[in-house]
Formats: sequence, structure tokens, C-alpha cells
Amino acid sequence: MAANAQKSAEKPAEMPALRDNIETLVELKHAKMKYQVIADMTNIATGTSQGISAPTAYYLSHNEDARAMTVNHLAQQQQVNTMQIYAETSKNINEWA
Repeated sequence: MAANAQKSAEKPAEMPALRDNIETLVELKHAKMKYQVIADMTNIATGTSQGISAPTAYYLSHNEDARAMTVNHLAQQQQVNTMQIYAETSKNINEWA
């Protein structure tokens, strides 16, 4: 009986530590997701994006301004890429002639 009383006395003391660990884990996960969004947005801005993560997709789906800026930036990058290909192709054709 004394062992059970001792165990129940230990459990309330463990709860605040467990709660602190859970809160720390939640903060860590939040920071990791925030970092992933920032990294994805940086990669999009620099033209090195190979896709976006789930946290970034969620962020963009709930942030109209960020989504519009991202779509506009990707469209501009596509136009620049198309113009560069056109210029390179035109240069090659002129060199052939």
C-alpha cells in the first residue's frame, strides 16, 4: 500500500515536467515549419525551387498576398527563362547561317 501512495505522489511532480517537454516539442515543431516556409519562399525567390513543402502549401493557401506574389514571381521567372531560350536559339541560328 505504501508503494502505491509513493507512486501517486510522484506522478503530480512528473506532470509539469511532461507538460514543459510537450510545450518545448510544440515550439520546436512550429519553428521547424516556419523555417521550412522561409526556406521554400527563399528558394522560389532565387529561382532554385524544386517544389514546396506541405507547410509552405498550407501557408500559401491561407495567405492571399503571399500566394499572389509567389504566382507572379514564378510567372516572371518563366518569362525570363523563355526569353533566354529564345535569345540562345536565335544566336545559334544566326551562327549557322
